[in-house]
Amino acid sequence: MAEYYEGAGNKEEARKSLKEAFANPSLDIDSKIKILLNFYNNTETENIDFAFELNKINIETHPEDPKGFAMYADYLYRKGDLKEAKEMYQKVLSFDKGRYLVWNQLLMINSEEDDYKSMAQNSQEAMGLFPNLPSFYFFNGVAYYQMKDYQKAINAFETGKEFVFDNPILQMQFYSNLGDAYYGVQKHKQAFDYYQKALDLDPNNAYILNNYSYYLSELEEDLEKAEKMSKKSNELAQNTPSYLDTYAWILFKMKNYTEAKKYLEKAFESGGKNNAVLLSHYGDILYQLGDIENAKLNWKNAFEKDNSVEGLKEKIERGTLYEE
Repeated sequence: MAEYYEGAGNKEEARKSLKEAFANPSLDIDSKIKILLNFYNNTETENIDFAFELNKINIETHPEDPKGFAMYADYLYRKGDLKEAKEMYQKVLSFDKGRYLVWNQLLMINSEEDDYKSMAQNSQEAMGLFPNLPSFYFFNGVAYYQMKDYQKAINAFETGKEFVFDNPILQMQFYSNLGDAYYGVQKHKQAFDYYQKALDLDPNNAYILNNYSYYLSELEEDLEKAEKMSKKSNELAQNTPSYLDTYAWILFKMKNYTEAKKYLEKAFESGGKNNAVLLSHYGDILYQLGDIENAKLNWKNAFEKDNSVEGLKEKIERGTLYEE
């Protein structure tokens, strides 16, 4: 009847018939899911709103079938209602934990909500259910890295990368994150080896080029290589404050203070003027250029924005860049 009314141009009666059909438990849920998928691929707002009505009727009519909850969760996720989407995905898993795509969606929501504790727990359970799927190890590693438990992050990344086949992008992501995690535990050689492996797979990845070059500069190792990589990252991702700061910092380490000042000021112009690390670096550059008073002002400004920046408190207390 809905199809008949739709063909006759009577949308109101078509929708009324569809609601009656969805409320009837005798109509199989697979047919309803097919209809909802058609609505899902239709971008007209009025159809999406009606599809939400059908979704609610569907889960009320089939409260014991996970398919309806999974479909409704996908709608909610696309709408941006992460809280309710998460509840629906969890409902699906309460029926059937063997749905790896649902686990993946749940972990995506954990990531978007910065809920790394839940992300670690959920990915750990998913790893047990799907021990050969690398994505769950990746989520687990990212969660522990964000919680600064770098060794657990390394364990997850090292294990997960062994299950990656014919997917160079994912392999590169594992290598890149291993670089970050190994640097976190001060194993610099391993970190740089993994950054290089990542760049071998994706030589134009601005994020990896930036991290690799910044950490080299922090250790004052191979500054010429660091300068080239940082310059390239800024060419690939122009006007990115953190990348401009990295380049300025490398120039600072190379004692090219005038150029360093110029690039850090570009970073401020590009939106980094409230970043404590950038302000601290700017103070260091000004100090080396002999502008001591403005150096102190920038250190204090940085401290007000974030008092956890390494070495900042000591510089303010001493009033100098170096210990005397």
